Amino acid sequence: MARAGGSAPAGDIGFRTGPGASGGRPATSLATAYPLARVAFTWDATLGRYLVTTDGRPEVTAAGTPVSAASVLVQMIRTHPSTNRDVNGVFTPVLELLGKGEAKVLRGGAAYDATWERATNASPTRLTGSSGAEVTLAAGPLWVLLVPVGQSVTIS
Repeated sequence: MARAGGSAPAGDIGFRTGPGASGGRPATSLATAYPLARVAFTWDATLGRYLVTTDGRPEVTAAGTPVSAASVLVQMIRTHPSTNRDVNGVFTPVLELLGKGEAKVLRGGAAYDATWERATNASPTRLTGSSGAEVTLAAGPLWVLLVPVGQSVTIS
C-alpha cells in the first residue's frame, strides 16, 4: 500500500441493498469493451440475475455454475497513465475514484441512472438518483464495472 501512495485500508464501501426504486427502464443486457476484453451481462429472469460473459464466453465457476450478479454497477471514471508498465511494456492506468461522476445500476431487469460520489480515500462511495435519494442494489452478488469516461457502454 505504501508503494501505491495515498491508499487506505479497506472499510465501508458505501453500497447499500434495498428495494428497487421506481423509474427504471427495462434492461436485459449490458455490454462494454476494454482494450483487451469484452464484457457483457444478460438478464436471466428465472435466476433473477445477470449472467456474465467475457469475450463472448459464459463465465462459470470451477464447478460449472454460471457466474452471475444480482446487481451490476457501471461507474464512469477518469483515468490517466501511471509510471508502471505491464508485461508488454504498456503503461497501466490510474483509476480516479475520488470525486463524482455518472453511474448506471442494473437490477431486477431494469436500469437506473445514478451519480456516484466519493470525497476521500477513507469515504464510502454514495450512489444517488436525480432526486438526490440513495440508489440501492439488489441483495446478492454485485459486479462493479469501472469504465473510463468516453468508453462505450450499451444497455438494452
